[in-house]
Amino acid sequence: MENKQTIYVIGHKNPDTDSICSAIAYADIKNRTEEDSYLPMRAGQINEETEYVLKRFQMSAPVYLEDIGTQVKDMEIHKTEGARSDISVKEAFNHMTENGAVTLPITDEENNHRRYRQILYGCLRQYGDCGGENAVPQYCQYTQR
Repeated sequence: MENKQTIYVIGHKNPDTDSICSAIAYADIKNRTEEDSYLPMRAGQINEETEYVLKRFQMSAPVYLEDIGTQVKDMEIHKTEGARSDISVKEAFNHMTENGAVTLPITDEENNHRRYRQILYGCLRQYGDCGGENAVPQYCQYTQR
């Protein structure tokens, strides 16, 4: 027998009628088409309009979920190989792209973590080829040594 996972379907923090009804409808659709158990929940108080609509269609309000904070177990953790501190931003960008990372740990000679380097993906994706026709000189000084 499979263990069903319970998944909460939640709208935004100050839910309006659309948010509440969408959570109810989506949970219903998922329960009809998926193996897991989907529960509509709400992250805030129900307003008068929503209360009227739920009453009109004889629906119960979703249960209030007080804390919807992210937990470590909910996070996707990527392990990225570190890089030397003397590589160019372009090399760092290529390393991150190859590894599907958004940050890059900078390490010393013994591979001990020293700091993180974040890259402006938009700039480098658009202007990263400093030899190309779209090259913007002020960016090229950072992408090559």
